[in-house]
Amino acid sequence: MLALALAAGCAGSDGGKDDDGDGGRRAPGTLRVLASSELSDLSSLLKDAEQATGVKIEPIWTGTLDGAQTVASGRADGTYDAV
Repeated sequence: MLALALAAGCAGSDGGKDDDGDGGRRAPGTLRVLASSELSDLSSLLKDAEQATGVKIEPIWTGTLDGAQTVASGRADGTYDAV
């Protein structure tokens, strides 16, 4: 199920805003996920999903309150593929 969600999230991605200095473009097949730092223990599961799907998962770790404010303010729109 996770693999399907990851693949679907990547399929329509045409790039979002980022701070990598590459004009907001990501390599095809990269899924940027705004993730609460409490989820960092799922890193091994994300790596397994990457290997199973071929989709690179790029978690952007943030604190719970900061992440919630980012989503509520609309700043996550177009910046992340998933939250």
